[in-house]
This record gives sequence, structure tokens and C-alpha cells, in this order.
Amino acid sequence: MALADNSVVDFNSGSAEASYRLTSAGDVIAITTLIGDIDRGDWVSPKSAAPGSYEAKADVIYGSVTGSATGSWLALTSDRTWTLSLVGAGSEAAGLTISIRLGGTVLASCTVDLEVYVDFGGGGIIP
Repeated sequence: MALADNSVVDFNSGSAEASYRLTSAGDVIAITTLIGDIDRGDWVSPKSAAPGSYEAKADVIYGSVTGSATGSWLALTSDRTWTLSLVGAGSEAAGLTISIRLGGTVLASCTVDLEVYVDFGGGGIIP
């Protein structure tokens, strides 16, 4: 089992959204409004072991996210998604530590940075 550190960045006009998803099928998906779904690999190998009795937890390092609960172990029998959204010009960022466990033993963890940039004036917001 392996999780890799990830950054999910969305640039858009009007509103932006960056999400990190662990699917019940064993996939790691980054999602942005600009590009859509981006496959970032698998959280379990072989994928036929998913979802099993695996659980995931997202701990917030900084910022604020919506979607699946943070700070609690959640069964991976359902997709788990953490999202950062922004409406209106500006930028926002959030950081998470994602961990996966089986039977009380943490098997993998990674850091995920979510960033969103929104521009209304056409001048562009460049990080």
C-alpha cells in the first residue's frame, strides 16, 4: 500500500474547486473544475482488496475543507472526498494529512495540499 503526497490546484474564473477523493474501488482521484477527474494512482494493491475493512482519516493541517468528515476514521466502503471551494476573486489553501488503516494499524499516510485561485477581472491571479 502506498499513498503519495499530492497537490490539487484549480484556477478558474468566478469560482474554483479542488478535491481529493479515495474511492471504494481503490483509486486516488484529484478533481478540479478546470480539468475534471485526474487519476493519481491507487490507495491499495491489488485493487481487488478494496474496499475490505480499510478506513481513511483526514486530519486538517491548515485551512478548512468540506465533504467527508475530518479527524475521524471513515470506512472506505464509500467514496471519501475532501474539497476546498472559493467563489469570488482571491485564493484559498488547505492542507490535510490522509491516513489509511486496516484493523487498527496505520498502513500509509500522505500530505495533500488543496489550492484554489479565482479571478474576476481578467488580470489573472498567479500563485
